[in-house]
Amino acid sequence: MAQEFLASNASHLMRKPIGEALEREFQSVFLEAGDISLKLATQKREVVLDNINDLPTLYSHRSALLEPHPLHNAQLDDDERSLEKLPLLVVVQPAVTLFGDIEGIDMRVSSVISKAIVWLGARPPTGRHD
Repeated sequence: MAQEFLASNASHLMRKPIGEALEREFQSVFLEAGDISLKLATQKREVVLDNINDLPTLYSHRSALLEPHPLHNAQLDDDERSLEKLPLLVVVQPAVTLFGDIEGIDMRVSSVISKAIVWLGARPPTGRHD
């Protein structure tokens, strides 16, 4: 499968020539993705991806679903609340939540296995400017 991917139109996005080391790395990625897919498929839980329309519109440092993109690290180093209430502009990676207990019976049980990685925007205006 990795060789098919490297021979597809995606090859136009990569440097030429594609060496053996890169091909082995792609094979490793495909094997790991297959392993994760199998583990998720054998669970009796529902996997839900939360994208921008499913997430809160404003950031909170206490959010169980949101994590600022590393481009915001300088701001967070100064104050973890510096990004508070900034609007979400882009979801770089959706949040991944599992619903259901191990047996898949109680769907009220949920766990976030990966927070959404988000880019945040400028603060919304606080008052009218005439």
